Amino acid sequence: MKIDAIFENGRFRTMDTARPTARRIGVLHGRIVGLDGELDGISADRVVDLGGAPVLPGFHDAHYHASLTGARLAALDLRPAAAGSLDALYAAVRRRAGSLAPGEWVRGSGYDQNLIGGHPTAAGLDHAAGGRPVLIEHVSGHMVVANKEAFRLAGYPGGAGVPDVDGGFVARLPDGTAEGLLQEKAISMIYELVRPMPLDEVQRNLRLASDQAVAFGLTSLTEPGLAAWKMVGNSPVDFHSYQLAAETGALLPRMTLMPYITTLHPVEGFRDHDWHGLDLGIRTGFGGDRLKMGPVKIVSDGSFVGRSAAMHQCYHGEPDNKGLMQFDPESLKALIVGAHKAGWTVATHAIGDQAIDHAMDGIEEAQRAAPRRGVRHRIEHFALASDAQI
Repeated sequence: MKIDAIFENGRFRTMDTARPTARRIGVLHGRIVGLDGELDGISADRVVDLGGAPVLPGFHDAHYHASLTGARLAALDLRPAAAGSLDALYAAVRRRAGSLAPGEWVRGSGYDQNLIGGHPTAAGLDHAAGGRPVLIEHVSGHMVVANKEAFRLAGYPGGAGVPDVDGGFVARLPDGTAEGLLQEKAISMIYELVRPMPLDEVQRNLRLASDQAVAFGLTSLTEPGLAAWKMVGNSPVDFHSYQLAAETGALLPRMTLMPYITTLHPVEGFRDHDWHGLDLGIRTGFGGDRLKMGPVKIVSDGSFVGRSAAMHQCYHGEPDNKGLMQFDPESLKALIVGAHKAGWTVATHAIGDQAIDHAMDGIEEAQRAAPRRGVRHRIEHFALASDAQI
């Protein structure tokens, strides 16, 4: 018998308590088909000597923003290790702007106001960018800073007239104009200028993220939130983008994809009961080994690092700030229940204790209204939870 490959002289951790280690493994069609003595007398097209190296099973990351990771790898690196102060951030923006054509966007990501002395401002970015529009993403992904040119392109010259956004926050100067910082749902006014992304840009981002993930030992990823391109995701054809990347080899890890809740809708002509889902009744579990449909994603609140996670009590030193709910409690409950009734597993981003309470209320009501055995609804992050919630 001949198989595809034998990897030998390794220290394999099998995760099988009956046989925890091995020195050789054989592979056929991407599957392990034999260990150690089971391979005696078996030949292979390829034999690899691992030189005694340790070998672990591939890791699974249950919350990995692949497309966002790739976009950040392609953007200007503004993490504190690369730009450790506001002056260093502005200098990095100035250098990047100098390499771009007039009118081309300066895109950067990774800054953390807690470590560099504050948020950048539209005025500071204007001074650095030489008239080009600028969009800087916070490390959390829940905030951006835009400059005045970006606000002008969005229809708000000089940052004047930027409206308040329910479920979002616009930082303002004393005269009421936008200072630059946008949080949560307020971000969409700028994302509308740079999204939906072209397909070739998404493919580049997925390739960059894939290469990094495999280098980290990640062989299976869950992408938490696609297709709602004004908030998360890249374009209305995100699932096609991932399918194409898997077909061309740009995307190496196995992928579980979460559509965002706003992509679900009533299915026309379905008469048995209200159906809140995707066309043709596609839902959680659809797909195969390389690419499949996971839970539907809901973002219920903000981030802790941005102090927008929804809390029952105010943040220290900010008596008027208890964070932001992106959906009111009854709307959130209705979304969870509707998706549950249509057969979805629901994954609700909830960081603050107030948001966690509302997410758990929704899950409880879903099971009361339509009991389903074995369903595993989940809360993403569950960070600032009380003992009672745990």
